[in-house]
Amino acid sequence: MKKLLLFLSILTLFISCNTIYAEEACNSYYKVNINIEGNGVIKDKLSDKSYTKDAVVNIKCSDSFIFKAEADDTYNVQGVYIDGSHLTSDNNVYSINDITSNVNLKIVFKEDEKDAENEEVFSSYENSISLFIADLKENLDSKTVIKLFLKEVTVVLDNDFIKNSSDNITVTANEIYKKDLNNKEQRAVKQSMIYDINVYSSGSLVDDLKGKAIVTIPYSKGKDVYVYRVSNVGKITLVDSKYKDGKVTFKVDKLGTFALSKEKLDELGYVRSIINLNNKQKIAIISVGFALALLIVFIKIKRRK
Repeated sequence: MKKLLLFLSILTLFISCNTIYAEEACNSYYKVNINIEGNGVIKDKLSDKSYTKDAVVNIKCSDSFIFKAEADDTYNVQGVYIDGSHLTSDNNVYSINDITSNVNLKIVFKEDEKDAENEEVFSSYENSISLFIADLKENLDSKTVIKLFLKEVTVVLDNDFIKNSSDNITVTANEIYKKDLNNKEQRAVKQSMIYDINVYSSGSLVDDLKGKAIVTIPYSKGKDVYVYRVSNVGKITLVDSKYKDGKVTFKVDKLGTFALSKEKLDELGYVRSIINLNNKQKIAIISVGFALALLIVFIKIKRRK
């Protein structure tokens, strides 16, 4: 029993030393150098401060800088970069985790594209529209876009898609119900609104648009909306989107199944929470794990004796 108590005391001392070391080794502050291009604002989610121009924010070592990028009415968030690398968002909320050095943050707000001078508009009260590419190409110029109204969904196909199409096409947009999805898809989308939006050429699904499509869908559950692309194996991918006047709009180079959710969908939530821990938390977890492993070995040795 004395040996066991001694062993546990050593383990406790080991964990304490590691935690103290982590705290002392990371007690300084680092700079987040903010560079903003275009018209918009970034809002610090922790301090509630807003920045509309270049600034410097001091962050304690191993802490995080969490902010939301909000573009002005006629602008959109084109990209956010940390030391030159693209930073992904969670509905325009970004996080730089475990800061242990000075970092350069660049936010680019881009002005929305002006309405095309030559806009071919097609409307349907059904869920599909068929287009004759040969007829479209006769009136095609560098600024032509195809705008399709399919019941409540709007799809805009750009000039590149028309130029690269040779056969007649059919565009479909259907709201689908969770019961119609396979089990993996159902687990991924939870209680989302689901839309299946596709382009067919001569009856075959078009996988690559070779251009861009802008999709607009009504959304009445509030301005906080997440748009995800959903694969048939249940993989979900967040798509950058913008909410305005009761509608959510997103731009993609590939159509398919999309989920609109008022909450974040993340099958890797547990893994991500571990990844986002700071150094002190990671060291503490590793220390506890190491201590438990040693304890198990010690007990097995005692039993053999």
